[in-house]
Amino acid sequence: MLLNDDLSVRTLVHAGELDWVPSPAKGVERRMLFRIGDEKARATSIVRYAPGSHFACHGHPGGEEFLVLEGTFQDETGDFPVGTYVRNPPGTAHAPGSDDGCTILVKLWQFGEADRERIVCRPGEGASAALRPGVASSHVLFESASEHVMLETWQPNTEINLVNPEGLEMLVLGGSFESENDRLTRWSWLRLPPGEPLTAHIGPEEQAHGSSPRRCSTMTCALSTQLTPARWGNHHKRRTWTMMQDWNAYLENMMGRVGELTALSPELGQGLQTFRGAVEAPGHLPAKMHL
Repeated sequence: MLLNDDLSVRTLVHAGELDWVPSPAKGVERRMLFRIGDEKARATSIVRYAPGSHFACHGHPGGEEFLVLEGTFQDETGDFPVGTYVRNPPGTAHAPGSDDGCTILVKLWQFGEADRERIVCRPGEGASAALRPGVASSHVLFESASEHVMLETWQPNTEINLVNPEGLEMLVLGGSFESENDRLTRWSWLRLPPGEPLTAHIGPEEQAHGSSPRRCSTMTCALSTQLTPARWGNHHKRRTWTMMQDWNAYLENMMGRVGELTALSPELGQGLQTFRGAVEAPGHLPAKMHL
């Protein structure tokens, strides 16, 4: 499956208007924003867990990061309330679920090669960043040489300008703004390629239904990444490179866990042993794939 896979063009998805699509786990539904692959895919999605729903324990050979949008997300490592940002690096595994229900933004297979640190940033945590004109607050959730993840609140009745030399991805968490004749509202997802600037116009304060005023501001989770020419140049080459990189990581992870998986399921272990024999046999599938 290919969905919004051309990273060289501006992509806007109003996720709040999409239908929920059932996942393989009962009670877990998705709104897909970006996808290269089928069930095991490089993907960005909004995922909703009904109360009491959960996934079986599974690994993330390509890494997983998520932001809790509603409710409380849970796994073996604890409870993660709304506003929590988590990075589970390649090779980690868990059995996610939610007793009371939750909604998360999740990104899979989008880690850098050297990114191997688990990050948990709870609400209110994260270093404060320098404020640009029109920005009321800015907190750094994660930062590396190639990626910056920030949570920002933009003031009403202002204009935000981002030069965007590295590439930008954002999700609107509340409020709204206008950009290039588009109105982005709650759960609108925008991805811009490197070099395409963003100009956002935030409207004035408005009155909500009731007595308390509502500030028409926008909070965004913005992921800005320096991407290599191999991923932004020729798209066929980029996609081939991505899928082969994913295959190599998956193969290494599974082959390293043969003993563990055999203990859980002898049938699965036997299948992996047979697969490994085919992989390593001369003239058959190479143990590693390269571009």
